[in-house]
Amino acid sequence: MIILRKILKFLIFLLAFITFLISLYLTKLSYSTSSSCSIFNGCDLVLKSKYSRIFDIPLSIFGMIYALLIIFLFSFRKRKILLLISFSGTLVALILLGIQFFVLKSICFYCTVTDTIFIIIFLLLLFCYKFEKGKLKF
Repeated sequence: MIILRKILKFLIFLLAFITFLISLYLTKLSYSTSSSCSIFNGCDLVLKSKYSRIFDIPLSIFGMIYALLIIFLFSFRKRKILLLISFSGTLVALILLGIQFFVLKSICFYCTVTDTIFIIIFLLLLFCYKFEKGKLKF
C-alpha cells in the first residue's frame, strides 16, 4: 500500500507539472501572431476562437493556475479543497472538450491533452479517497 501511495503521489505531481508546462506553451501560442500548432491541424482555430478567452485572458493561464493550485494543495494536504478544485477542473475540462468536438468541430491536440490530464488527476484523487475509506491519506 505504501508503494501504491507513493506512485499515485508522484503521478499526480507529474501530471500537474505536465499540465503547467503545456498551459505555459499554449499561453505563449495564444499571444503569438504566427501560426500556432503547425504540426497539428485545428490548434489555430481553437486557440483563436471566442471560447479560448475569458475577459480577454487566455484559458491557458487559468490552466497554469489550476496546475499550481493542485500542486500546492496536494503538497499541504488540503484534501477536501483539493478534491473540490479537481472536480471543478474536470467539469471545465469536459465543457471545453465538448466545445472543441461539437461547437468548433476542431481539435487542438495540446488542449485535449491538458483537459484529459485534468480528468485523470480527478480520477486519481477520487481513487485515493475511496482507497483510504473516505480519507485522502498521502
